[in-house]
Amino acid sequence: MNKENKLLFQMGVLGLLGIVYFLFSLIPYNQFEYLIKSKRFGVFIILCVLIFGYIFWGAYHGNKSDWQERTFSKLLRIPNNLRYILSILLLLLPGTIFLFILTPNVTFSLTVKLVFSIACIIWSVIIQIKEPTLKEFFRKIVITSVIFGTLFSLGQLFNQITHYPFSLGWSEGNRLWDYSIKYGSNRYITYDGNPIYAFLDKGRALVWGWIYLIPNIGIWGVRFWDAVIKSFPYFGLGLALVWPQRRNISKSSVILFALWTFLFIRQGPIHTPLVISAIFIVISVSIKNVGLSIILIIASAYLAEMTRFNWTYAPGLWAGMLALLQINNPSLVKNEAKKLFRPLIFGLAGYFGGQILPTIIDKINNPESEKSIEVIYDFQKSMVFKQILLWDRWLPNLTYGPGIILSLFIVALPVAIVLIYLFRSKKWQINWLQFIGVAIPGLAFLIVGLIASVKIGGGGDLHNMDMFLIFLVLLIGINWTKIWEIFLNFQNRLYPFLFVTILLVFPVFFSLRSGTPLILPNDYRVDEVLQIIQNEADEKQLNGGEVLFMDQRQLITFDYIKNVVLVDDYDKKVLINRTFANDPERFAIFYEDLSNQRFSLILSNILKDDLQYDNPFSEENNYWVEAVVLPILEYYRPSFTFEDLDIQLLVPIK
Repeated sequence: MNKENKLLFQMGVLGLLGIVYFLFSLIPYNQFEYLIKSKRFGVFIILCVLIFGYIFWGAYHGNKSDWQERTFSKLLRIPNNLRYILSILLLLLPGTIFLFILTPNVTFSLTVKLVFSIACIIWSVIIQIKEPTLKEFFRKIVITSVIFGTLFSLGQLFNQITHYPFSLGWSEGNRLWDYSIKYGSNRYITYDGNPIYAFLDKGRALVWGWIYLIPNIGIWGVRFWDAVIKSFPYFGLGLALVWPQRRNISKSSVILFALWTFLFIRQGPIHTPLVISAIFIVISVSIKNVGLSIILIIASAYLAEMTRFNWTYAPGLWAGMLALLQINNPSLVKNEAKKLFRPLIFGLAGYFGGQILPTIIDKINNPESEKSIEVIYDFQKSMVFKQILLWDRWLPNLTYGPGIILSLFIVALPVAIVLIYLFRSKKWQINWLQFIGVAIPGLAFLIVGLIASVKIGGGGDLHNMDMFLIFLVLLIGINWTKIWEIFLNFQNRLYPFLFVTILLVFPVFFSLRSGTPLILPNDYRVDEVLQIIQNEADEKQLNGGEVLFMDQRQLITFDYIKNVVLVDDYDKKVLINRTFANDPERFAIFYEDLSNQRFSLILSNILKDDLQYDNPFSEENNYWVEAVVLPILEYYRPSFTFEDLDIQLLVPIK
């Protein structure tokens, strides 16, 4: 038996042991009944029995010197189409089990998830390879791991698609309401007929909100669009980056980078409008028509600014940096300086789109506005500095275990190592001017992201490091041809191949850290609670009272609760934002309405007046309790509390 087949056999046995380890890990959770009832898991069991049964049958009856060779030679005679189908099914299996079958009360360690996932990856590769070599085997393991991570991450997004009417998270329901206001305000009845206020920026209102132009779009369709918009633009950024390099690399390499980009950005995760802005920038720099490039850069910067103020300068800096890196040995010498025109004009276009154009548009729409054009954005006036900053979120803490700095270091280290190797080996040749053009924007993105990450209400993940993470993706993308060459020719030098392998595979491990099946109350319970809410709202409105949906406003959006006159004041997210802004004056009207018992019925998440000191987001909870919960409970009492749905109905204290 040759060394390649011996390796395959050993890896196959390792995969079998991993699967057995996973099955035994189910025993403490009493989960076998769920797996046995699942047809998908039944297919997997049958497949394992056939494959492993044949292997061990051969071990018992065959010639001990050649049974392994004969076993694998027959196994690898499976038709190509069937082989790839089996391979994909194995890659889908961990996501199917961890995200769709098992119950949420089962909390597997990352070790269990890794062992089972690696086992499935190994067997997927064994089935794929027809004539194995060591080189091909290791390459396939890496590529298949990236495919697996992508499928698992997509499962985390798409298992949230459901007709379930109540919120799937603390703000998911009210976000669905927010998105509907721009293009779906006709769904609501209001007292005054004035435009409805939603606590949402224009960028997200555009990206997520256009789906409401579809007549009678339901909650399932909107959740489906949410999953699409949180995934496919990520792939689009990767494709846009390496598409110009497609003549130098294979199609599979282009696809692999798109999948890796998705996984890397998901480590934030990064809000989609910024990803779309980055796609515009990449396209603008890759085309030769300067006029069209400028238009795309301005549009990109405008989209970024109208979504988040701290994204204002990112598109211009990205565009200038990428254009500068395209120049062969740029210089400030008089005769060479004209080459810098393109990076300069691109940077200015981004500045115009993000800093000047929004003010001009605002002046056109509101001629009496006193807003003036600022040369540089005044960050001291921004919401970040008005809110409380929790600097301890940089370090390991209860809210985010590893802390922002350590987590970012782990995520960025593989990228940094690969880029440093490319630079030191002169595969990526940049001069001092280009180095400065990369270092200054990168440092700016890093500092702004670190500060934004400690804003109260944040610090729970790396999403505020968004500009910096995309900056890293851009640098890897423009060097992808060189990285792919290292990956293909690893037998020459082992360490560079290991650097690239870690770069590609690490985001896969990150994706396994989260995700649970969506287990919801039965339809009878849902209908029962909806009917109670409807009856209470009808009764209070019939008696001339106002009904305030602080939470669960999507029930009105999708007509689960009918004929409710919308009060757009005091959305839960608005109150939270005012709380964190530490501005008591903005609560004056709210407190007056509470003391006057303006509302006959308030629907909220369950209001608990206990302070916390040892739980994730304890600081946020305590500010919320003092600013909102205690004042409400002073004038209102719970009439219905649905613990399983985190919903409470409150009425005035007589």
